[in-house]
Amino acid sequence: MGRRSGMLVVMVGMVGLLAACGGGGGGGTSAATGGGSTGGGGTVTPTPVPTVAAGWWTGSTDDHRTLTGLVFGDGSFSILYSAQDAPDSVAGLVQGTGAGVDGAFNSTATVDFSLADGTVTATQLSATVVAAQRFDGNLSADAPAFSMTYNPAYERTASLDDVAGSYDAQAARPDDSLSVALTIDAQGALSGSGTGCRVDGTLTPRSDANAYDIVLAFGGDDCSSNATAFGGVAFFDADTRRLFVMAPNAARTDALVVRAARTD
Repeated sequence: MGRRSGMLVVMVGMVGLLAACGGGGGGGTSAATGGGSTGGGGTVTPTPVPTVAAGWWTGSTDDHRTLTGLVFGDGSFSILYSAQDAPDSVAGLVQGTGAGVDGAFNSTATVDFSLADGTVTATQLSATVVAAQRFDGNLSADAPAFSMTYNPAYERTASLDDVAGSYDAQAARPDDSLSVALTIDAQGALSGSGTGCRVDGTLTPRSDANAYDIVLAFGGDDCSSNATAFGGVAFFDADTRRLFVMAPNAARTDALVVRAARTD
């Protein structure tokens, strides 16, 4: 009896020890499970990734307008569009600044400078972007869809050596247009004249893209654009040897678009 009583005491003690250990283990499992539920047991919401839309983009709209545009790292963009079924023409400029996450890119501060009908209209651009591949969307809420692809020329280093030379240019605003003979020197100074107007300006290579910041102004007593100043961006298409300028005024109530063909 004494021996059996001793064994019973030992067994009871072991059961108590196991229960204590089991309780501790259960508590640990419960705590771990609770932590898992808090940290990741439920649906995990991914962290939004800012959309990278920077690039030199070319493409067309569903109603057969050719598009060529630049989007910079800060979201600012300038997109030229042609007249329908006239890919070599320039009918207008859409300019603004956009942003977005997870492939979306939107701008509610967009202005459409229509050279074709002489209007300046606030609009909204919406698009989806695959970085350095595709840029697709609508230039305005009721506009036909567009699709553009990335041009790796965007990544080249902009150089004044590339643009220095002589050009025959067509300069247009929403309510005016003129032909201009332009010259750009090795320091980026731009000068020219045509149809009673004189134009002077400066191109500065950008460090973030194969493009140029540009400021220019018109003068001349017989010039309808006399004392009008513009500032924006320009790019040079080395394949076609054409320079394009997209430059609104400070108030974004007017814009100058220049398409210039190299002649030297």
